[in-house]
Amino acid sequence: MPVMNGFDSTTAIRQLEFGENRAPVTIIALTGLDAREDRKKAIACGINVFLTKPVSLSQVQIELDKWESSSINIGSSGSALS
Repeated sequence: MPVMNGFDSTTAIRQLEFGENRAPVTIIALTGLDAREDRKKAIACGINVFLTKPVSLSQVQIELDKWESSSINIGSSGSALS
């Protein structure tokens, strides 16, 4: 069993970034979770891109391209959730 799930890991990363005044990294979740509550939780903890399995490599590329475009327009602190 992992020590932390993706939500907890993301929260810890965001706290570290804030505490050390670091620029936020892009966090992409590739998960089997697909409930609306899971997507809300992803936004709340700072996940930038939330993809639900199964997903094709081409879909991953589309989402990364969308994230890259939106981060250029809104800065590195925005969210792009599918």
